[in-house]
Amino acid sequence: MTAARPRRLIASAATVALVSSLLLAVSSTAASAAPTSAQINFQPASAPVPAGYTVDAGAPFNGTSGWQSTTGAPLDMTTNTRDRNSSLSPSQLYDTFIHMQAPAGSGNPATGVWQYALANGTYNVTVAVGEASATNSVNEITAEPGTANAVVIIDNFVPTSTNRWATVTKQVTVSDGFLTLDPTGGTNTKLDFVTVTPAVGGPSSLAVSAPLDGLLGLPTSRLVFSTVKQAPTPAQNVTLSNNGSSPLTVSNIAIGGTDASSFQLASGQPTSITIAPGTTATIAVLFTPGPNSFCATDPTQVSAMQRFGSLTFSSDAGNAPTGSVDLAGLNPCGNEGTNEPVLDQITSAFGYTDVTSNGSGAARRALGPLRPLPNSDQVQVPYFVRADTSKPVTLTPIAHYSGRTTYTFGQTGWFAKGAAVTTPCSSTCSQLFSFPADSAAPGPYNQNQKLLPSTTGGTTFTPTGAFGIYNGNGYDVNFTDDGLNVLHSTTNADVTPPHYGKGFRVFPAYGPGHVLIPNTWILATDVTRIPAYKNNDYQDVVFLLTNAAPEVGVATAPGSASLNRTLTAGGSVTGQCVVAGFDAVLPNSGGTQCNAANISYTTSGLALTSTPGEMANGINSQQNALYNLFDASRTSFTVKARIAGPIPALTANYQQIAAFFGPDQNNYFKVEIEHNGNGTDPHLTVLYEQGGTATVVASVSVPALATASTVDLIINGNSSQPDGIQPNVDTYKVRGYPLDQVWGSYSINGGTPVMVGTKQLPKDPMGWFSTSAKAGILVSGGGSSTPITANFTRFSITNP
Repeated sequence: MTAARPRRLIASAATVALVSSLLLAVSSTAASAAPTSAQINFQPASAPVPAGYTVDAGAPFNGTSGWQSTTGAPLDMTTNTRDRNSSLSPSQLYDTFIHMQAPAGSGNPATGVWQYALANGTYNVTVAVGEASATNSVNEITAEPGTANAVVIIDNFVPTSTNRWATVTKQVTVSDGFLTLDPTGGTNTKLDFVTVTPAVGGPSSLAVSAPLDGLLGLPTSRLVFSTVKQAPTPAQNVTLSNNGSSPLTVSNIAIGGTDASSFQLASGQPTSITIAPGTTATIAVLFTPGPNSFCATDPTQVSAMQRFGSLTFSSDAGNAPTGSVDLAGLNPCGNEGTNEPVLDQITSAFGYTDVTSNGSGAARRALGPLRPLPNSDQVQVPYFVRADTSKPVTLTPIAHYSGRTTYTFGQTGWFAKGAAVTTPCSSTCSQLFSFPADSAAPGPYNQNQKLLPSTTGGTTFTPTGAFGIYNGNGYDVNFTDDGLNVLHSTTNADVTPPHYGKGFRVFPAYGPGHVLIPNTWILATDVTRIPAYKNNDYQDVVFLLTNAAPEVGVATAPGSASLNRTLTAGGSVTGQCVVAGFDAVLPNSGGTQCNAANISYTTSGLALTSTPGEMANGINSQQNALYNLFDASRTSFTVKARIAGPIPALTANYQQIAAFFGPDQNNYFKVEIEHNGNGTDPHLTVLYEQGGTATVVASVSVPALATASTVDLIINGNSSQPDGIQPNVDTYKVRGYPLDQVWGSYSINGGTPVMVGTKQLPKDPMGWFSTSAKAGILVSGGGSSTPITANFTRFSITNP
């Protein structure tokens, strides 16, 4: 007997079929309706809308587009939109933005993730970040994060005053119906606009690569050659990859460009290639320069050794109908001396557009011994940190043009900040590599007199904190921290007085169009620390440092309006000692540096009242030492603090009113009105402390200070004053080498400044004359509990 079929199951099956068909129809309709392109501008709702763009004003995700938290919850980001209305903005698209990671007090501080409904497929996604008014960001944006389709579009872009925006296009595959952009890994990422277009191309897809692609960070592939006097060199290859599913043909392979005759396709290299899916092919290129049109005969000249060209081709791949690879080479007229390339010839061969000299002719070759290099892209960076802590740092030698050595040469590596390094470099130095020995003359050079030299050792390392770079042999080691580069006599004794040489010149790497390449640095060194043997050309060894960022940022330059404050205008003081007109309070050893009750703005100016705390001879208990940050690395400067009279009666020894300059409470230069009990007070005292040991530079009795209407306390500094020693007494050949000087003076009632004491030479020039140096004001009881109050009416850091 056959059992009766349950009608419920029959009904359910029919229902399932009906529902399935309805869902399929709805799904098909939704898929066909999902957009395949977008132009979104992130802005306040009230701001002008760029033509053709849709506004995103920060609304929470609504199922189609909008903002979410990193956990997927809808997130209101409307308070994070900005419209700068700045003349610096190239267009309205760049004038508006949204904080994806707003700092406290600037809107919703939660990290915002943006989603936008798109039909599944592959797209060209363009993202712009940055803004006109501030450079306080590390911009990072990943598309489709946490999936197999994840693509980093904006990779740690750090804006500068000359490069405020980044606009990057990457190919992104969407497979979940939404484009997702996530700023995780960045800091205060500022999103301007997004455009999305379908990726053009059929089943064939061409990718072009060259050996240096992963190193140089340039937007196009590049082959770099070097030889000497037209000597033959091996061919270099460009690799073509078919990443699609159908064969593709690359044709019309040819050499062109300014110096096309200096390059040629290798013998047997076809000008048309068919590449099967999933395979690769290579194009081999030779460097074949003819004799140079000009060879230098003295140091004021530079040989015409550069060659530039391009490898061009066509293809039937949808994504690359045409393509090119840049070609560059150097062909010195001979070895060593004036035959060698100058630094700007080396950097341009690698496609970098940095300004690395301060002139032409001799100024291109001899960059000089001073720490700053005016009118160039050089920056002062004694120490770096890893930019992306999930990846190693890479230090690669890209040029080696030094004298012949018949021994292993140029030990190179890194050291942790604060390590007790010595010369010869101690065990605290971590060696990475060295260069092999050359043959004895007149034999051939080995990995010398060439670009891209091979080394013995590795090039990557993973520091956990701030680090510097070193290079050299024995007593001739150069460090990125010039405070370690005491110049030597020909017998390797330290010169007296100490002079600190410029060990490395550091340049941020700029690509075509002078566009900054993030976290990439050119380090150039001039071997030896013996002035008698130096020529200061800074091309003996040139390195490329990647995945590195400066430990310390660049503060405002002296003379800026923000460093010239009239304190009688008033301002705010918070309980955490955030004082209008100043950046911070100098930390003390007990963490008690803030005493906000003793700071106030009045109609007479900024009033500071003393506590017993002080900084002198390692006693680091000073409170309310207010300071401003400024860039002391490039030019001379004047720090001036004006105090309104009458000066309060100073009755206890070491009570003081002061201006100071220096990195911390153990290292500073201070000009102070002081009671010291020696003769008639008050005194004008200059105190100089290094490493916790204080020295009274001078102390003079100035009774007129007590009745003055105003007193200016003045500190002058110069990070690189050329030593003017006369040649006939210049035993160590240090004439023109830098002396890092600081000195003090005072002025009563706006009169002519009176210098007190002598100029001092700090032992840590890059710590004192930093890109974020500190200068400020304080009032101290000098150990006395009897309070004194001084009114500061003006504080400035200017060019002299």
